[in-house]
Amino acid sequence: MKAVGIYTLANDAVFYQLVALLNSIEINVSQNIPVCVIPYNDQLEKVNQEIKSRKNVNLFENRESI
Repeated sequence: MKAVGIYTLANDAVFYQLVALLNSIEINVSQNIPVCVIPYNDQLEKVNQEIKSRKNVNLFENRESI
């Protein structure tokens, strides 16, 4: 089976859209599909809190490659 996952862009300015996307993925695809959030910038307070509450979501940490 192919490995699958989702990358998306976000920061606190689009926090509610991120939550809506994550909820939609959870309901319509799977609760276990990996999601990686690529930050627009360092405004990530709300995003980081949301990521902590979801086991399948992580923040892209390699800022040098962005």
